[in-house]
Amino acid sequence: MIQETQRMLTSLLGHAPREIHDWEEIARTLTAGPRDIILELPWQHPDEEPSRHEIVVKRRDGDRVIFFNPRSHGELPVGAVLPATSLVPERRVEGEGLESLPEASLQQLFAQGGMGLNATAH
Repeated sequence: MIQETQRMLTSLLGHAPREIHDWEEIARTLTAGPRDIILELPWQHPDEEPSRHEIVVKRRDGDRVIFFNPRSHGELPVGAVLPATSLVPERRVEGEGLESLPEASLQQLFAQGGMGLNATAH
């Protein structure tokens, strides 16, 4: 999944996005300010088997990380809570395709086999 995204970004940007395999690099990047970090994570959508899924991490908001979810629940109001699955912790709807979860929860998902791409650095 992320390999295809990497190929598309390389073609679009003219350089390969830097791969991220270390949570500390993600944390440092978020500390520098809002960014678009693409993460491929173990994920489970309701009523589906566990699989891989890409999200785009945007920024920190206190102890939470705001991210774009391409399979967002756009019909739900801001503040709605999305229930946890056996793999993915409870998330909160932030509006316009954005969701959030505690940074510690995202770090745990990443530790279970996540990979990231930073398209702004090369």
